[in-house]
Amino acid sequence: MKTKLLVLLAASYFSTSFAAVRADEQVKSYTFSFRTLSQPIQLKASTYEEAYEKAAFNCMVQIKGSKQKLTETQKLDLVDICANPKAS
Repeated sequence: MKTKLLVLLAASYFSTSFAAVRADEQVKSYTFSFRTLSQPIQLKASTYEEAYEKAAFNCMVQIKGSKQKLTETQKLDLVDICANPKAS
């Protein structure tokens, strides 16, 4: 019984995760440049908004690095930098 349940769950996961992309949702390349990063972030996404979110998150991860704690000023600077990319 447990095996059947696991197989059913796995089948439903894989059937939804490999859904076909519609023709109007084609993947495009986007490049975002940020003020303090030496290299632009290049990624692919189906919409500009999706690419923007991914680029902002990557920016935050790169700038924050391994710092465990940030001051309030550092947090605000991080948000300001990563929320205002220059799209290429």
